[in-house]
This record gives sequence, C-alpha cells and structure tokens, in this order.
Amino acid sequence: MRAIKPDESSRIMNASTAPNYLPKVREQYEALPYPPCDPALDRTQLVSTGNDRLDYLNHRFFDGSQRFGSDFRVLCAGDGTGNSSVFLAEQMAQLGGQVVSLDLSSASQAIAIERTRIRKLTNITHINASLLDIPKLDLGEFDYISCSGVLHHLANPDDGLRTLAGALKPGGILGIMVYATIGRTGVYYMQDLLRTLFESGDVPMETQLSVTRELLAELPRTNWFWLNNHAFMNDITQYGDSGIFDLLLHTQDRAYTVDQIYQWVARCGLKFAEFIPQRSHQQVSYNPMTHIKDPAARAIISALPIPEQQAIAELIRGNIIMHTFYACRGEVPCELTGDDHSLIPNFGIVSPISLSDSTNVCNALRAAAGQSMATITVPNVPHPIGLIPNLAVPDLLAAIDGQRTIAEILNLAHNAHPSLHRDDIISQWNTLAHEMLMQQIVVYRRAEGARILDALSIQHRSVKR
Repeated sequence: MRAIKPDESSRIMNASTAPNYLPKVREQYEALPYPPCDPALDRTQLVSTGNDRLDYLNHRFFDGSQRFGSDFRVLCAGDGTGNSSVFLAEQMAQLGGQVVSLDLSSASQAIAIERTRIRKLTNITHINASLLDIPKLDLGEFDYISCSGVLHHLANPDDGLRTLAGALKPGGILGIMVYATIGRTGVYYMQDLLRTLFESGDVPMETQLSVTRELLAELPRTNWFWLNNHAFMNDITQYGDSGIFDLLLHTQDRAYTVDQIYQWVARCGLKFAEFIPQRSHQQVSYNPMTHIKDPAARAIISALPIPEQQAIAELIRGNIIMHTFYACRGEVPCELTGDDHSLIPNFGIVSPISLSDSTNVCNALRAAAGQSMATITVPNVPHPIGLIPNLAVPDLLAAIDGQRTIAEILNLAHNAHPSLHRDDIISQWNTLAHEMLMQQIVVYRRAEGARILDALSIQHRSVKR
C-alpha cells in the first residue's frame, strides 16, 4: 500500500509536536495499527460506528434541523485506521460537512488515508498528532467530536477530556467510548497475569504475543476471562495480533463505572447527555427495571435518581464491557418525540429495518394480527424485532418513507381504517413510535433538516463515485 506523503495533498498535515503521549502506546500502534483492516474492503462495505450516526445526532441534539453543510465541522480524535472519519465523511459527502481525522500513529493513519483515497472522499483532513496537541494546532472549534476507545489509554484521561471540551463549539456534542470496569473483570485479571510474566519490561512484542496465544489456548474454563469471553472474541479472532495486544497487553488501560462516568464528565466541565447502547435505547440497556420484576425492589429503585438507577443496571447485568455516551458543551437539548406531528420519521442509517425491508415487516405484522407481540426476523439482522401488531400499525409503518410527516402518515392510516377513531390511530402510532425508538429503528427530523441515507445506499453511492 502506498502511503501518501504530506506534501502530496493540502488535506494531509503533520504536526510538529513534543512527545505529548505515552511512548509505549505510540510504539504499539505503529507496530500494530488498530483496528486492523484491509483498505480494499472499502470498495464493497461501509463500516458503521455506533456513536457517529448523524441522523441520530440531528434527532437528539440539533432539533432535527441540522443540514450538515459546509459550516458543520467534525473532529475524529484518535481516529486509528479511519472507521469514524470514513463513516462520518460518507454521511456528509453530498451535504458539505467537513471531517478532521487526528491520530498519533502514522502507520494507522496511512491505512485511513488509503481508505479515503479509495472512496474518493474530499471532505477529510488527516493530521498526525496526539489529541493532547489540539490547543496548539489551531484547528478551530467543532460541532461534533468523536473519540472512541482513546481517552482510557492516556496517562491522564481528564486532560484529554478537557482538551476535547475546549475544542467544541458552544452547544457542541462529544461522542465518547471508554472501557467499563465490571464487564471487563476477566480482562483485567488476564492483564495482571501477563504483566507478572513480562514484568522485566524488555520482552519483545513478538514473544509477548506468542506466549499470550499459547496461554489463552491452555486456560482452564474456570478462569474469569472465559466467563464473558464471547464479548472479547472479536478482538482475538478477527483482529489477530493487534486485537490480542490491544485487549490484553496494552501498557495503559483503565476503565470506568457508571458513577465514575458522571463524575468525570462533570469534573471536565461538560453535561452528561445519555449512554449509547449499540442495539437499543439507553432506557433499555441501562434500565434496571428491564431485569428486576419484584415490586418491592422496583419501588426502591424507582425512587432513586437516574444515574443511580443506571449504576444499578450495570451491577445487575455484569456484562457491559464499554460505556459509549454523549456529553454536551452547554445544556442538554430535549429529544424529539413522535408527539410532534410535523416531524418526519426516517429509518435510521443502521436501523434493523430499511425501506427495502418494510414491506416484508408489514406483511408479518398483518399476519400476526390479534397477537400481543409480533417477533419479526429481518435478513442480516442478528436480533429479532418485537412490535405490537395493532390494526393500523402495518399501514403506519408502510407509510414511513423519509419524506412524509407524522401528520401525513396518520392521515393515510386513517383513510385505510375509516372505522377507527382518529384518537385510536394516534394511540397506535404512539405505541409504535415508542417501540421503534427503543429499538433504534426510526429517528426524526424537520423538513429543513438533512436526510441521511441508510448505510447500504451510502455504500452504493460510494461505489459509483
């Protein structure tokens, strides 16, 4: 793969900086870029990143009105091999929004640059520097900053989060992922074991990896690492040496509980907005009531503040391995809801239902009429969808096309079911809208807001570029 030199493009920059990073961390990512990937795969697939869905950001933080035009600026801080920058730039490729990709590893960044070249994206600027260098890089301010899996590798994560907060525009949003303490219990026991084996500090990286692979093969199934190992096998099986080193041999790795997340964000001058589970709304994954049915326990928990309830959910579940969340510079906006009938519902960019799936889903709902819940399997979606198949629900769902307002959708459903009172139609819509929001099927925007295409359509557009 040919690395693009700094003088070949005005959109690639090197920062002349002091070593504002941990040398061992930089050495790791120069030797083992993370996440490893073959840039050629960008010709056939678009990798999505959970906290970088612009349609959801518009729905949640920009009142559905954001156009993502040339004045909208995004920073990917610690972008690695480019998953976030490519995903964000593709979403804005025809809207004008600009992305700055920042990473301290030149090896990782060479991969990101090649992926950008293959996709013919012109709205990404790459900078080889640590995120701690941002104050002296004169980058200006950003509407959205994405920083996934980076801050927990800094010597002082507070310095990193404060640096990012200082680079936000007023009203700007941060999307952060850091490790979660409880779900990674087995990982940290393994790290302790390996640290003991390699405590001399001068064991070559190749030897560390070889010993670790053999040790994993010989571990008894009583070891803590195996109790939740399915959550980590992607790093081991898909990412190979890069994944093993990043997971088990990293020289700088810390994690957070829910309580610590709230304290950390406040300490750094930001407002916590919400957690971002990968397949469901935070009200599902971080809600202890999802798991607790005893009335007495529910009464005790419901009286607690939301952060304490979320901390309880983390303790109950035991398998949350990362905390992905949004934080704001300024007050946290209210989320759009289906109660505003002037809004336009869209299937999300990574929704389990797309426009092409909706007909089959509607037919399944009609076939399930009279049931209390319809469990629907969608091709290529690993988890089934559960929807209440009320009489008007198939017609409500079928009317979602990314162009009609909720009011127009309600009118179409009412015309299809003239015997139903309009209030019944609205009630069924409210139930459906709540279910779809909880399962991240739909988002809302206003007429002036940009419509973000689904991931498959974006990839098809990229191939034609």
